[in-house]
Amino acid sequence: MPRRNDIGRSGFVTGRTLGRCVLVVLIFVLAGPPVGAATMSLLGGTLVLIDQSGTGTGAYVFQAGLAGLLFSWLIGWRQALVAGIVFVGYAAWKGRSSILLPAIAGVLAGLPRTLGEGGPVIFTVFLVFAHFSAALFCGLLARRYVLPHIKRNRT
Repeated sequence: MPRRNDIGRSGFVTGRTLGRCVLVVLIFVLAGPPVGAATMSLLGGTLVLIDQSGTGTGAYVFQAGLAGLLFSWLIGWRQALVAGIVFVGYAAWKGRSSILLPAIAGVLAGLPRTLGEGGPVIFTVFLVFAHFSAALFCGLLARRYVLPHIKRNRT
């Protein structure tokens, strides 16, 4: 019989472990979209400042991006859900976490939307980086605070 909080070879998951797995996915779904939106806001504002557009344009782009935080969950919840499920699935399967895997999953889940935008190349690069950074942030957060309590039964 697996110990409490263990994910055994047979796939047996206790209620407490399942709750922690759900918590990891919720970290991705709740924190990922705002982190991605903030990344887009910072990158967009920086690009406008570097481009030396009209006075105040960089601040406007940055503030508009921050206003987008309110709507970030409507746009990014699917990509965050996929990245979270990949992260916790890999951790349950292998007994250890991978930071790169959910970041790649987040980018791949966001790729159809990114390519469908049809904007300039720099915008596409920013979107890919925003997906990557959001998944990386959430993966590090989950790895630090939740995953140490999910153990694999090695017997």
